[in-house]
Amino acid sequence: MRKVSTLLAFLLVSTSLVALARTAPDRTTPDKAAGRVERRLDTLATAFASALRDPAARELLRREIAASESGDGVRLRDLLDRGTAKGALRPESIKAVLRAVGNTPEIDVSVLPGLEAWDAAAEAPLVAYVWEGAGGEEWDVVRAFDAAGTVTTFDARQPLQRPVILLEVHDTRGAVEPPNRATGGGTAAFSEKLVGECTDSTTYSTYPLITRASIWDAHESSFNGPLGFLYFSAAGSEKTGTLPASLGGLSGWSTDVWASNFQGPYGVSNSRMQWEWTADSWLEYSYRTYPALYCRQSVSSPSSFTLSAYTIKEDDDGGNPDDYVGKSQIDHRYCKSEVFDLGVQNGWTAEHTTAGIDDIISTTYKLYCTASPHCSATAQCPNGGVISCLSSGSCAEGSCVSGDGWVQCGSDYRECPTQPTCPRGQILCDPV
Repeated sequence: MRKVSTLLAFLLVSTSLVALARTAPDRTTPDKAAGRVERRLDTLATAFASALRDPAARELLRREIAASESGDGVRLRDLLDRGTAKGALRPESIKAVLRAVGNTPEIDVSVLPGLEAWDAAAEAPLVAYVWEGAGGEEWDVVRAFDAAGTVTTFDARQPLQRPVILLEVHDTRGAVEPPNRATGGGTAAFSEKLVGECTDSTTYSTYPLITRASIWDAHESSFNGPLGFLYFSAAGSEKTGTLPASLGGLSGWSTDVWASNFQGPYGVSNSRMQWEWTADSWLEYSYRTYPALYCRQSVSSPSSFTLSAYTIKEDDDGGNPDDYVGKSQIDHRYCKSEVFDLGVQNGWTAEHTTAGIDDIISTTYKLYCTASPHCSATAQCPNGGVISCLSSGSCAEGSCVSGDGWVQCGSDYRECPTQPTCPRGQILCDPV
């Protein structure tokens, strides 16, 4: 992304947007094919800006870029696939994006300075694009689109005020204007129809198995009593979830307990077992082994694993509000260094002890690390709609395939509707 880096250098000066004009500069070219491509990229920028009106889509974009290997960019197709699978991108909001993407193989999504400090719930950003091979090494003028298609042209040498998403498009002409082999040369008219699309991706996950924990000063009541039922606040309740009977080939722990418990030294019966701490102004240890169900982490790249802190609360009986106790810290980065960096797809790390926060003194654990390959298939229907599916496996294995009007992922087969989709709820479409 050399040109992107150059552009970022210009934009880092400060944070105020300077609008130079509301119309696009003259970019006429004798190459009509290039003109068609440019119009389609204009449409792509507008469609992507429209999809980013949804706060969930903006938050997904922020997370995916932060989790990328470089920390500053992600492939557009990967973003669309993961966003659809996670429900952060609605199918209806990305139809226009997929149509405009067409068969272009590589489009990188990055952020001009400002998004890191930008609240994802705030206004949607503008979307701009740079076209590889369409200009010089430095970009002085950038056009950005909003969801309505309004073009704001601004000087890249001036500071920005509003967040701008940048699409860097690679190999555009070759991808959308293939040589016409039937005539022995020239270019073939580009078809907007999306056929035969299959995308591979991998999810890397870590699952902690806690083997020891220590706590200082847990209280059951405002009277500083010695008993306390502790739980992971992410569970939303001190009596939530069931522990798996095995993890990564290991087993042997009791499953007749509440999975939300940060387990203490003593068990008490309450429909299922609940664990109880007795520490009151002194340090106490628990040597119980159990999967920390609410401390898992999944990322798209092993380099994105982090040291994470998980809040522990103490359940106050008698209607009192539950008290904050501290945080148990789990360092998921051990999966990268001790498993995935060795070329292993599934395995255990060594046992590690990480200091806690506040009254959680420390947590001892080991991590089960696993890589899950999956694929997605997408096809565009004659009525303009898009069908897609997701499955474990890979495109090369045939786990996901698509054709003209159909997709199949594993046993999930879908095909385009036979009836056209009419506007305004009509039963019969008006002739075009």
